[in-house]
Amino acid sequence: MFDGERPLLDSDSIDEFSGNMASIRVLPMQRDVSTAHHKRNSKGEFTGRFHNPWPSWRGLSLKDAYESYMDGATLKPPPEAGENESPEKNGRMVKVRRPEWEQKPQNGEELEKSRAKVCWLGHAGTFVQLPWPDREGAKGVRENEGVGILFDPIFSKRCSPVQWFGPARNLPPPCRVAELPRIHICLISHDHYDHLDYNTIMELYRTNSEHIHFFVPLGVKKWFISCKIPAHQVVELDWHQEALVKIPRSVSSYSDNGYPPRASMATESDDEAAPLTGGAGDGDHYDDQHFGKYANGAALTLKVICTPAQHRSGRGIFDHFSSLWSSWVVGVVNRGDNEDDPFEDEALEDRDSERRFRPEDGFRMYFAGDTGFRYAGAPKQESHLAMCPAFQEIADRYGPMDFCCLPISTGSSLSFLRSILGISLNHYKLTSTQHLNSWDAIQISKVMGSKASLAVHHSTFSPEDESRGNLWEFRRTTESENVSTEWGERGCFKVSDVGEVLYL
Repeated sequence: MFDGERPLLDSDSIDEFSGNMASIRVLPMQRDVSTAHHKRNSKGEFTGRFHNPWPSWRGLSLKDAYESYMDGATLKPPPEAGENESPEKNGRMVKVRRPEWEQKPQNGEELEKSRAKVCWLGHAGTFVQLPWPDREGAKGVRENEGVGILFDPIFSKRCSPVQWFGPARNLPPPCRVAELPRIHICLISHDHYDHLDYNTIMELYRTNSEHIHFFVPLGVKKWFISCKIPAHQVVELDWHQEALVKIPRSVSSYSDNGYPPRASMATESDDEAAPLTGGAGDGDHYDDQHFGKYANGAALTLKVICTPAQHRSGRGIFDHFSSLWSSWVVGVVNRGDNEDDPFEDEALEDRDSERRFRPEDGFRMYFAGDTGFRYAGAPKQESHLAMCPAFQEIADRYGPMDFCCLPISTGSSLSFLRSILGISLNHYKLTSTQHLNSWDAIQISKVMGSKASLAVHHSTFSPEDESRGNLWEFRRTTESENVSTEWGERGCFKVSDVGEVLYL
């Protein structure tokens, strides 16, 4: 199970394999990558658990808990009857809108046909659609049908092992899972219930089983297999491990399965799903005849990279740190007709310097998942150790980014404790090493050189007064940091509505 400096991955025995719509090639680790996050015993053997290897990671202290209790949560009540909305006084309440997947012309203007789009689906869940490469003769595909990428989706009523108890949604999802455009890859940052939701994953697989692949950090693949999702449709990666994903463009039709969302956001039953059908066979090559003709061979090649995060994992009492947590970098590596396709370059893995993104490569994004940036309680003499160095390393290796998805609050669990116990805690002071606040998120966006950033991991599972408080702090921080919140301005950082479709 352990090979030299890291656990043996499933991908080590299958360097390249083809899915129904995508071919995937997992590349070996680069030689300069550290595996310090693999926890070892006194003999240097991997223990099967992981840890955060930086001084910026600290466990909860009594001092942190006391200060968190004394400060309390930042709360902003809604306007009283007859009062107008005042973001300066009451913060802002996020709204939920139906996603408009197809851009509508305005004032008779010609629509741009090659823009990526992004839609926040609530909590950390984010949908990104990348346009197909512009190839002459590639006809028969609707403009709406690009490459669909989904991050940490949750459509259930509660982020909990059961649907009758646990943190409940304050904001409904903007649509049903079946109403999403085609999803080619789904990336999961870690196994916490608010980022890896059983009901959502099952519905996502049912509606996309013939073409979807899941990308997960080490130790999470076994959960998918236990849910009867075929192993060849789940790719498990270590930090800084890369996979090339080649997705051929196919002629097919897009169907809108209707709106509004169903009355019940999630199945209340906790029974295991029935055996799944409609997936590919067990071999490495699959029959794709039911997807229609490929459009003159046009394809999009992506590089998917599992990157570090400062967080933790665990779905039960005894499995903490037994699987890895991560952030993700996804970038287009189509290099034009005059360049060799990196997917077909068999010697690429032996040339580490050529595995970096090039200026001529296309769209590049960073999804932070759930992470901390610094230890807020560090004394001044240790301030140089309080910042997590992982983000600068990610930026140096893979940046700059065209787009970043960054959390701006703790999200759900502490709000639930307040609703149950009536204890108001300063979420950030209690969990600063594993969650971001608005200031942290803005610093990371600057480190990544991001052209545009979107705030996620807020409001969905929080009561209104906490949600307004978070966005009041975000507004105040963007002003003090001189960061624009107007989408389209370079370096902007936006809080969107749930279901709002933005173009990059």
